[in-house]
Amino acid sequence: MRTYLELVRVPGVLRVTVSQLVARFPLGMLSLAVLLHVRHASGSYALAGLVVACVSAGEAVAMPLVSRSVGVLGIRPAGLWRRRC
Repeated sequence: MRTYLELVRVPGVLRVTVSQLVARFPLGMLSLAVLLHVRHASGSYALAGLVVACVSAGEAVAMPLVSRSVGVLGIRPAGLWRRRC
């Protein structure tokens, strides 16, 4: 436990860790949301499971591509795309 406390005391580590944890919450909820929506719309858990599997496969293919492009292009600030009034 002492090692974790020492790690958290390093400047910036706690902020990055918390931000990454919070950033991944919606991705974890996506599977459940898709499952519930497709089950409600179609009435079939089998079809809902198939759709969730396809979404998961798509994420598995897309995530490395997205991370590579972010590595090459860099992270863009969210305010850059906001319209100024």
